[in-house]
Amino acid sequence: MENLNADAKSVKTKEVKIEDVTKDVLPRLAKKYVNAIGKVMKQGSVYTITFAEGYTIFGQKERKARNIPGIMWYSRIATEEKEEGKFDMAKWEKYFKENKVVWDGQNIPEYIETEEQVKARTEKSKAPKAENK
Repeated sequence: MENLNADAKSVKTKEVKIEDVTKDVLPRLAKKYVNAIGKVMKQGSVYTITFAEGYTIFGQKERKARNIPGIMWYSRIATEEKEEGKFDMAKWEKYFKENKVVWDGQNIPEYIETEEQVKARTEKSKAPKAENK
């Protein structure tokens, strides 16, 4: 039998497990906003939030966040959007501009982060790693 992968380079990847952290996250949310969250899955350092039936954020049923405060924020927005009965892009454009959220001016960004958050994350990733001695 011929080895089809003879010329392919071996690539070692780190398997990142996906875990359901819904029960850990819900107690951290304000009681008013808990019902907005259906499920929270964590893969590495990224949380994928699936909203409960009848809730959306920016008209979307699912969003990603990099941290728990992001999930808290999304639960609030999803609750407000449901109470208002619709997604209002003009409202969010104004909010993004006022709060210096990094975005392209047209599309809802994958992560809702301010310029300061992006700068801090970028600097942290560029910082030299401490050596274990």
